[in-house]
Amino acid sequence: MVENGQRVLHLYLPYTKGDRDAEGAHWRLVELPQQCPVNAYLDWVEAAFIKEGPVFCAINRWGQVSEKAIHSKSIIKMMRDAMIRSGMEPQEAESYSSHSLRRGFANFAIEQGASAQELMDWVGWKEISTAIAYLKSNQSLHQSLLSKAIMPIDQEGLEKGDA
Repeated sequence: MVENGQRVLHLYLPYTKGDRDAEGAHWRLVELPQQCPVNAYLDWVEAAFIKEGPVFCAINRWGQVSEKAIHSKSIIKMMRDAMIRSGMEPQEAESYSSHSLRRGFANFAIEQGASAQELMDWVGWKEISTAIAYLKSNQSLHQSLLSKAIMPIDQEGLEKGDA
């Protein structure tokens, strides 16, 4: 879908980790200027002629494509295998998880100019402190996120107006 000249993805997830009332969650994701997951998803669905069913199907060891979705636990193994093929040591690759993807995306989004609220909406965080915990130990990123959030921070790290 296109809104105000931007591609937008509307999702409904029937259950999420923090959904204690089992109501599901609606998500509205707006495209990013570069390396955008929204555009990658929409382009993939169009190129693969996917109208319904799973977006990513399971493939067995003989290369046969299933009509069933890929198992969620397969993603981490595929990610680690790709890291090893790229030259990373297996022990180092094992230290990465799905949270590494979330952390990487959070840093990428802030570097691309996403606001704190956009980042929190994308990832599903309700508190700014959660977002900051996922960012690299990079003061400029923390400053950037906080400056786009609530109150500007001065050089000493205090909220302006505090003495």
